[in-house]
Amino acid sequence: MGKSARSAYLETVDSRLAPIVMALDRAILAGRPDLDVAVKYRMLMYGVAADFRHWVCAIGAGNDKVYLRFLYGMRLSAPAGTLRPGSTTMGTIDLTSSKDVDGHLVGELVNQAVARVAEAKAGERKRTK
Repeated sequence: MGKSARSAYLETVDSRLAPIVMALDRAILAGRPDLDVAVKYRMLMYGVAADFRHWVCAIGAGNDKVYLRFLYGMRLSAPAGTLRPGSTTMGTIDLTSSKDVDGHLVGELVNQAVARVAEAKAGERKRTK
């Protein structure tokens, strides 16, 4: 059996940031164990039914931070200042410590994000008809 996506991704991350990645992964999958996980675009990406074109969220690690990105983050209801805009739709949370990971908040945002992905896909289908 091959390595899990998380194990493969952790091999690419600075060991100081690995606890943050692991805490985020646990928080994401605690509320949504049905999400599929893969390494895409040098990030640990989560999607519904292996649909990584319409990904739910992704974990990326930089030199001194870990980023939790939501494809439709700007459509999520989050406390002010929680999500940094990354594009017209994407929102990101920057983390420098595993103590910064609020499992309840992450779980809530992931559940909202799953709903936003479903809405976006429904909108795409409607436009192509």
